[in-house]
Amino acid sequence: MVAVHGGGAYNVLPIQADGQLGRVSGILKEVGSGPHASQAAAHPSAVIFDRFGRLLTADQGTDKLSVISLSNGEPMVADRCKVIAGSGPSSIVLDHNGKRLFVAHALNGLVSSFNYNEKAAGFWIAPIRFRLRLWARWLC
Repeated sequence: MVAVHGGGAYNVLPIQADGQLGRVSGILKEVGSGPHASQAAAHPSAVIFDRFGRLLTADQGTDKLSVISLSNGEPMVADRCKVIAGSGPSSIVLDHNGKRLFVAHALNGLVSSFNYNEKAAGFWIAPIRFRLRLWARWLC
């Protein structure tokens, strides 16, 4: 699956026997917008797999995280979670146990942490939010 940031969609590309990518076999079109000036439309920005082969996605334009499953090559939303309005979730990563999802927000500088239930394919408690301050240090 590929996030099409400018097109507001997730595209499924099958892997052929020779390892090359095939033609698009499924599309999940996202719609919506957010309150920030750069959120006039959906902007899918990240796609990762959980251990069960489902996809976790972040949409920077609509402030949504989604769990997407594939059925006969067609993507379907299994769960969806709204994040802080105007935050623009842009990057996501699961911890080594697959139980906590970390989300970097491009528009407000926050990093959020969500518990993730792989077995139920969903987010199951309120997020924990914190702001990271990055300090650069030059060593001579």
